Amino acid sequence: MRVWNGLLQKEWKLSRKGFWQNLAILFVIWMTSIGAALYWKEPELTVGIGVFLISIHLLYIVGDMFVSLNKEAKSMLWLHNPNSAFPLLSSKLIVSITTCLVSLLSTIALVFISSLLFQIPIGMEWKVGEIFIFLIGLFLASIYLGVWFILFWVSFKSATKSAMGVAMQVLTVILIWPVFHLHLLFYKSYLYEKLLSIGKIPFLTVGSAFENEVFSFGMEIGEFSLALIGFFGLVSFFLMLFSSWCMNKKMEM
Repeated sequence: MRVWNGLLQKEWKLSRKGFWQNLAILFVIWMTSIGAALYWKEPELTVGIGVFLISIHLLYIVGDMFVSLNKEAKSMLWLHNPNSAFPLLSSKLIVSITTCLVSLLSTIALVFISSLLFQIPIGMEWKVGEIFIFLIGLFLASIYLGVWFILFWVSFKSATKSAMGVAMQVLTVILIWPVFHLHLLFYKSYLYEKLLSIGKIPFLTVGSAFENEVFSFGMEIGEFSLALIGFFGLVSFFLMLFSSWCMNKKMEM
């Protein structure tokens, strides 16, 4: 536990400046939206911007891990750390998840204040329960994307500077699209249908389409299940284990 506590404290010290800056930026954008709504007499503007700020938290952990891991890579201290890679990576992820949750809740609070000031319903045609489901789904999806990013980052950085290493880095980047497509195929599979039937609940779903040479991407309330949440949680755990294994190999070199 001492190792975990020490690493968590270290990660918080490294990330807290960026975290407070992030909250300050959110507050400035919110204040600007209030001023713009009053100036143009468009009260819906401030709520619309607030909802957008909530939605971009889908990529919060990816962005936060990008900054944190690259700081670590520049210092090169992770190559000489006596601890294994799993607590190193998981402590970063835990801090990132925590700051994401605080940032998301803070943004929700600002949107709620905007709705009270201008007397505009937050969810428009959505019910309170659906809004709650949307926020939980957004948060869990952000974690899942963050775990995948860790794997790609570790795979990219673990490659040597040789020609073979460069080829591995290129392959890592290319594999992003097949992984995305693999998830789309999974949603059409028999396994998905079976898991969906176990503990079915309303949940945030992500959809994409490619029509008339135009790629579209969106989020909506659809069906999900507790079994699928457990499945993706298990996938995330094994991704972290594999990322740690790759990083341990790099640290041993």
